[in-house]
Amino acid sequence: MTLAQPRRPAGVPTGGQWAPAHHDEPDGVCLGPVGLDEVDEIVPQANSPEKVVLTVDAIADGCSTSKEIADALGVDQRQGAYYATAARSLGLVDHAGPGCWTLTPEGVRAAQSETEDLVALLDACLDKNPHVAAYIDEGEDALAEEWSTRGDIGPETIARRITTIRSWAEYRTSDDATRLARLSACRKEVSDRQVSLRPLRLAQRAARARRSAAPQHEHCRSCGIELPYANTTGICEDCPGPA
Repeated sequence: MTLAQPRRPAGVPTGGQWAPAHHDEPDGVCLGPVGLDEVDEIVPQANSPEKVVLTVDAIADGCSTSKEIADALGVDQRQGAYYATAARSLGLVDHAGPGCWTLTPEGVRAAQSETEDLVALLDACLDKNPHVAAYIDEGEDALAEEWSTRGDIGPETIARRITTIRSWAEYRTSDDATRLARLSACRKEVSDRQVSLRPLRLAQRAARARRSAAPQHEHCRSCGIELPYANTTGICEDCPGPA
């Protein structure tokens, strides 16, 4: 197989707004040349390269939690965290708290970009991935053999990794029109799913806001007994309330 566009050696710029540039790798999982143990929990679960990059659309449209991202992408909740972390490794999103995510400045720019520009962004990211390059150049058997020599990766884990790398390589080696069509279709699916989920999310957020606005008291102001979470008076039922 050959690449849709020639891969350049590391450190050689390709031009364009999404040209690879040297930067410090963010904490956590990266899609670049990192140890295989670092990608064990993320790469095998992020099988769709289109959904990785379209995490920016989900967050830009109001998603913040892994579950909301999963719902927008049409994957289960656990995979929502995997896709968000994969997007973080591209510098597009970052943590906003436990299980929550926000866009980086580059992620904001990506979400505002035309789909053609997102194709170029994804191409640049996949071209820098050493596992994708090895799969394209040498095939999955060679990649599996290389991983098996580590001694700390079981056959099932290798099989999961191969599935993902195969998916990413097949996307990258498809022609320009196919990549654009795939990303366009996926972007429309994410957008349509967001529209259908919006009323439910608005209702859920309103309910959370009402709960957080209500005063909560841990102990009775009169006798000091621990109060139920739902108690909003600060006085237990056995003590007299205000006169």
